[in-house]
Amino acid sequence: MRSNKVLIKTVAFWVAFLLPLISASVLALLMAYYGDVRFAKPTPDNILFAYEFLKIPLILASLVFPAVAIVTSNHRSAQTLEQIVITHRQNTFSNYYSHRKAFFELLDSLEKDLSIKFYDKNKLYSGLFPNNSTLNVEVRLNSDEAEIDVNRLAGRLAEKVISFSKLMNKMETRIMSDSVISSGDSISVLNLYSTVNSVSNSLYFETESEQKLDLIQGGLNFKVAYEESRPLIHLDSAVTVLEVLCQFCHRNMPVVPDFNTNNKAFMISLDKLLVQQHGLKESADLVAEEEYQVERATNPRYFNE
Repeated sequence: MRSNKVLIKTVAFWVAFLLPLISASVLALLMAYYGDVRFAKPTPDNILFAYEFLKIPLILASLVFPAVAIVTSNHRSAQTLEQIVITHRQNTFSNYYSHRKAFFELLDSLEKDLSIKFYDKNKLYSGLFPNNSTLNVEVRLNSDEAEIDVNRLAGRLAEKVISFSKLMNKMETRIMSDSVISSGDSISVLNLYSTVNSVSNSLYFETESEQKLDLIQGGLNFKVAYEESRPLIHLDSAVTVLEVLCQFCHRNMPVVPDFNTNNKAFMISLDKLLVQQHGLKESADLVAEEEYQVERATNPRYFNE
């Protein structure tokens, strides 16, 4: 690089040094030639005459000092700027790999805690921070440029859970009335599972839970984590992943409300879904619940006494 050269080896230095001297010498020779000046004894009068006669060439020659000073200053500034650029590049390079390392360690921790597997961590990182490289590092997610917007995913999931909760609560209220018998809403449960699966795919993770539900929607198969005591465990995992990623990306996450899986309408709907998808028999509790509702509707007076 030019700024790394020794000063006296630069073209600018020699131009600043020689140009005033050469210009002054040429001018002095021309003035002496056309002024018919001859060499004389160096008496005081002759020296004074020479000084007055060659004042302009001498002034021109003296410009070598400020010219060299300016070149020296510029050279030093260029070296300083070059050092700043090199330091910045080194810091950016180091910060990029430190940021990636912290991100992957975070994913490893989530995998261990939630029994999930991120099957394309590099793609997830690139989707969240598309502009990051060894030359540029951004630690805050840019929604306008990011291929994966965790805020929008969280907002979408929150809206789905809220609408699902309202539906289940409304159905439960009707079930608890004296004359309503509900067969559940398995489609809504399937749609919720499908939304959770879609969020998982967008974040490139899948469950490694021993218990899974194999579901079909629109001719497409997908799997979600499932436990009898926690039928929405996959939803809980997706919410946790979104919360952690939003925090890492320095973004506020929309609140995804908790859902009470003991909701009677949900239990009936989930049971119907399992029957439809897997041909399983309805659970004894739900069969008893339906028989109770039928009896309640048939003999309302008996239950009101």
